[in-house]
Amino acid sequence: TVLLTSLFIFVVYFASPFFVVYQFRDLHFGYLEYTFLLAVASIARIVAMPYWGKMSQLFGNKLVLVSCAAFASIVPILWLTSTNIFVLAIFEMFGGFVWAGIDLAAFNYVLCSVKHERVPCVMSNYNFFTGIARFGGPIIGTLLILHFDAFPLLWGSLPSLLLVSGVSRLAVVALMALLLHETVLLVPRRGQPFLVNLAAIHPVRGLTSNLHLVWSAVKNNGSRAAQKGARAVGRGAAIVGKGAYAIKGKLKK
Repeated sequence: TVLLTSLFIFVVYFASPFFVVYQFRDLHFGYLEYTFLLAVASIARIVAMPYWGKMSQLFGNKLVLVSCAAFASIVPILWLTSTNIFVLAIFEMFGGFVWAGIDLAAFNYVLCSVKHERVPCVMSNYNFFTGIARFGGPIIGTLLILHFDAFPLLWGSLPSLLLVSGVSRLAVVALMALLLHETVLLVPRRGQPFLVNLAAIHPVRGLTSNLHLVWSAVKNNGSRAAQKGARAVGRGAAIVGKGAYAIKGKLKK
């Protein structure tokens, strides 16, 4: 698990540091557009964490890890299909959503696959190898950019790098599906298939449940923490909305 996760992070970092360069140089975005996309991805990542925890309990860490890694593999390829800021915001929201699942499932898988007394050693190895992956990935990405400058695969070096990173991620996901085994004994469940739960049932159920909890806390208990949390969510949504409105006005000009 440690090596496979590190390998996945390694190929992710072929392109990950260069998304900023791609936005400023190739797409000609400004700081406002860049900040807007970053905020959208971060909010999606935070909101998705409780959801992926429930999915891991229901379907196991391996299935969540492999599925989210497969979805994350197509994100750099999706970036090649559009230059519209709002379409890219949807892609970034999707990327933040699935990366929350990768982070949570990979961490849980490592914890569940070893004995309790070996957890500190395994986690240190996990951080060590993923750190090497984050260091080595951009170096390989730089070498690939230099190669694609001389021999372009698509219409530029950075789009070519995004494509290579996406395809490499899919190859690592195939290895994960073959080599990883579920470490937690799951009780067989009847009902909808995994993808149906993933895409429809649990997101809607989780959203309505969370909204009901927040509303009940504010209405019945008068909790200051709940009220502050609701106001913070409202301010965050307002900031994102203002950013989108400002970008839309800028595009019209």
